[in-house]
Amino acid sequence: MYSTKIPLSETSRLRVAHKGGQGANISLALALEPDYQFANKEAWRLLKLSGDWQDQTFDLSSLAGKTVYGIQVVVENEAALSDFDFRLGQLAIYDQEHSPTAPKDGQVLAKRLKNAQDAEAVISFTGTDDADYYEVYAQVDGQWKLQTGSSNTRIYLPQLVRSAQAEGRTQALKVHAVGKNGLRSEAGEFIFDWEMTVKDTSLPKPLAENIVLGAEVIGSSFAKKEGGEGIEGMLNGTITSLSDKWSSHQLSGHVDIRLTQPRTVVRWAMDHAGAGGESVNDGLMNTKDFDLYYKNENGDWVLAKEVRGNRDHVTDIVLDKPIRAQEWRLDVLTSDNGTPWKAIRIYNWRMYEELDMETPNIPMTHAVARHLGNHQIQVGFKDVPANRKIALYSSPDAVKPLAELETTESGNLIFDPIRFESLPEFIYYRTLEEGKDWSNLLAIRVPQGEKVVKAMEWIAPLEKKVYRQGSPLSLAGAQFRVAFEGDWPAERVNTTNPAVTVRGFDPQKLGEQTLTVSYLGETLAQPLTVYVVEDIAQGEKKAVGLEIQQLPKVQYVVGDDLDVTNGRFAIIYDDESTQSFSLTEAGVEIVGFDSRKEGRQSLGLRYAGLETSFDVLVSPKPIVNDEYLKQKIAEIEAIQTQTAYLYSSEQTQLALQTALEEAKSVVADTNRTVEQVEAAQTLLEKQLGELDGEKLYQADLGRLNQLIQEVKGIDRPINSSELSSLLEKTEKILGSDSIRPDEMKELLSEWTDLFEQSSLVTHVGTRDSMESKNLLTPEKPRMDLTYELVPRQIITRTSTDLPLGKERIVQEGADGQMMVAHLVYSDGRRELYSRTVADESQPKIVEVGNGLPIQQEKTLMVENSLQVEKQIRDASLQKSGLPQTGDTYQEKYVLLGLVGVALAGLSQLVKLRKQGE
Repeated sequence: MYSTKIPLSETSRLRVAHKGGQGANISLALALEPDYQFANKEAWRLLKLSGDWQDQTFDLSSLAGKTVYGIQVVVENEAALSDFDFRLGQLAIYDQEHSPTAPKDGQVLAKRLKNAQDAEAVISFTGTDDADYYEVYAQVDGQWKLQTGSSNTRIYLPQLVRSAQAEGRTQALKVHAVGKNGLRSEAGEFIFDWEMTVKDTSLPKPLAENIVLGAEVIGSSFAKKEGGEGIEGMLNGTITSLSDKWSSHQLSGHVDIRLTQPRTVVRWAMDHAGAGGESVNDGLMNTKDFDLYYKNENGDWVLAKEVRGNRDHVTDIVLDKPIRAQEWRLDVLTSDNGTPWKAIRIYNWRMYEELDMETPNIPMTHAVARHLGNHQIQVGFKDVPANRKIALYSSPDAVKPLAELETTESGNLIFDPIRFESLPEFIYYRTLEEGKDWSNLLAIRVPQGEKVVKAMEWIAPLEKKVYRQGSPLSLAGAQFRVAFEGDWPAERVNTTNPAVTVRGFDPQKLGEQTLTVSYLGETLAQPLTVYVVEDIAQGEKKAVGLEIQQLPKVQYVVGDDLDVTNGRFAIIYDDESTQSFSLTEAGVEIVGFDSRKEGRQSLGLRYAGLETSFDVLVSPKPIVNDEYLKQKIAEIEAIQTQTAYLYSSEQTQLALQTALEEAKSVVADTNRTVEQVEAAQTLLEKQLGELDGEKLYQADLGRLNQLIQEVKGIDRPINSSELSSLLEKTEKILGSDSIRPDEMKELLSEWTDLFEQSSLVTHVGTRDSMESKNLLTPEKPRMDLTYELVPRQIITRTSTDLPLGKERIVQEGADGQMMVAHLVYSDGRRELYSRTVADESQPKIVEVGNGLPIQQEKTLMVENSLQVEKQIRDASLQKSGLPQTGDTYQEKYVLLGLVGVALAGLSQLVKLRKQGE
């Protein structure tokens, strides 16, 4: 299993973690010579087997002075074992006998609470020189749970949790040092302070299940495989990297999937390029136009929803009505929004049977409570989505809110100050989105301590003191300093702060007005003085500037005309009033645009003697990237000598050839456009997909297989010379990847002749008498071929590089096919003739994290079951030869070699060859 070179000493030990294998004797054998011989039973160690994980250590001191060159797992059993499963989790040979020193000085450097039961944290501790790595544990319901392992002494914990039954505000953490020998140190313990109890927040409801998980691709107009970003990449429900997606340079087409069972879909979501981190700023890579179809009970594809002009990173749609179906189709019409890097990029296709009716709450990290002083608390939130209502509460059980506030646009939200007789420890909040339910409850810690205003004084005056009659008061510019008793630092406060109250202004009262300003119930000693005058006293209001209210189109390509249709601007007057106009208004002048100049341009807007500016970006014409088209041309030219093309009908060959010539002319055209390249590539993909050669070839191959089966059934001697010659010819033709229909036709004819010549006449009595007497012609039954589905096997194995319980699909696998042949007689009788494997099923392999530590250097990880390991080892030996000897496995009978096709009946051909010989 392993080739090693490990010297052994008096203190050498062998440590192994394993599970399963009951019913057999399983040993670890060590090779003590360079030729990988394992015959020395003194170097064998018998494992104690169990259905649970076992950790065994063996003393190797009796082998001191020797060297381990190889390690082998030996499985011995006397009878067949069904569902045999043995797992090897850790293997280590080490010399150190002592455990490393325990880590110390553990502390939490930073933490971020999602709620009172779920947090992120960064911890640190003082490590030890004799540690290979460290394991971090958290105490949950009285049990120590492994959180992570790392060789660093500063570790990020992405999800630290405690149960709803947890008591108190703290949680115990501990760190073990693990030596290279696999031994763990004593624990270094410290505390994580949640600063609240589990009752101070509630958990959000579980999200609806994504029912696309487990779906299989049953049809597509795209290539079956395109590098590592195949169609299955958008069916796994994850975004782990930029390659965790489906990507195709064929820019349009459809994909059909079959869910695990019929489902009633109410919601459909697509994660486009921006959701995965591509083209985030402009959305140019996001899928633009696409449709969703379902197959109804009559087998017809029916449109469920269409999307046009999408630029969003995530498309999340509630269907017009629930639709129950098992087979669904995604039809991509336009791959992107104009990126020069043309491709379809979809990270996830998601569908749901239920709507998530609970509003997602604003994260606790986006909420803050500020102690203004005088027992007044001001609460603020950042990055609040538009059209949300936030309610504040005094306790987790409160029904009546302290205050509510709604947003109309996304951004920050600040509440007016709330006065408390005594400061609470927390202020609680929920969020509501229109059409949904209130969110779960979260909490904001309130700063504690007595904070009393001592004095206030002005440090900046109002920017505007004279107002026309009827004009609103502007508090812009004015600031004052607030000093507090004790050690609280002084603060600067703007008069626009919601906690500031201004009284005494009357926009209709002419003359001087004295305004009193108060903050937190305290009034500034020095009032503000403003003046209200008639229009005639101050003259007509004057236009003082222009302001862009809505930008027009700002992204152009060289040669485009300027388009200001959707733009708007406003005239600003000296009384701060405004008047809005369209950029297409008569008298508006736009200057400075040059459609031939690449780069950012500042355009001037002139109107009524005033001027302002706005920027536009003129990009070069998209790069005509025809590399993918050239690759496709080369690919098609290559397949023109292959069976899939040679076997195709003249009509499909001609269509592909025509598309190929058109594509070549596009590549040769120096003035080609992106659109022409895309169209040529799409047409090539389409015509390539319509080749029917594989289908026609499979039909003839089935007929050939049937003939071979019939020849096999003949119970009288067959002319050995004729059979041998035909076998050689069959091997030669089917061993080629350029089989022509006429070659297969000739082959079918010769096998037919052989069968008829050998089976048409049956001798009755002696051979001599038969030459002059009765000839009996037996009935020749018809052979009926059907195919049965062979479901893929699901293999689950453990992985130490995954968190405990986390799953990862290593191989999707594929279902196989069993070809069933029946002899059908004229009277309707059906007789089973044979069952042969047409396409072998490929197992689906799923890895499940077992939380075991990741070893390095001498520690060897084994995640596969022995059955899988043996298959890998055998395949490796066949390819590269046996260790030391260089001998290779020889395949005695290789009769039918064909790319991508397994000929059912290979064993029958071998038997016929032996019979003929």
